[in-house]
Amino acid sequence: LILTVFGHLRDLAARVTGRSRYYKEIIGSVDDPDMAPLIYNKETFYTRRLYDRISDCWNRPISSKPGARIDVIKRTSDDGNKSYKLHLDKTR
Repeated sequence: LILTVFGHLRDLAARVTGRSRYYKEIIGSVDDPDMAPLIYNKETFYTRRLYDRISDCWNRPISSKPGARIDVIKRTSDDGNKSYKLHLDKTR
């Protein structure tokens, strides 16, 4: 609930100031003004504001057999968790 409220506040601030990495998605602009947008602002809210931020918690690559303890591969992100770079290090 808290993440959803903060996400809506960030969208509001982005509309007012015009500064956000998701600004084009928030205002619904398309490259060709004669075409309708494929996905509307409300449909991408979860992906933009919640999933990208928490995806690192559950979408971890596993490098061992399933069991009570598993090894996961370490990874880093330079673009706000939109993509990841895998490392050779493993964590238990």
